[in-house]
Amino acid sequence: MKEVEAQVHSLTENLNALCSGAVGVDQRVSNLERTGRDLAHRQESIESSQPDRPYGEAIQMVQQGATASVLVQELGLSRSEADLVVMLHGSK
Repeated sequence: MKEVEAQVHSLTENLNALCSGAVGVDQRVSNLERTGRDLAHRQESIESSQPDRPYGEAIQMVQQGATASVLVQELGLSRSEADLVVMLHGSK
């Protein structure tokens, strides 16, 4: 009988530990979801406050051989933006 009581006690302690851990994980997941929503809202806000940039057109021009200088002159991209588009989408 004492053996069964000891097993029940051990199982109860294990169950309590699992429940406590589950609560902690749930809180962390909730925090991560909230952080993700906050970041998405901030990104939308930043994107809506910046003027449209013709990145699609810039990519096509680079694939056809345009240089960063051409992108700056014709599309009004900053030099760093143009360099990045050329680096990512230019011929390898």
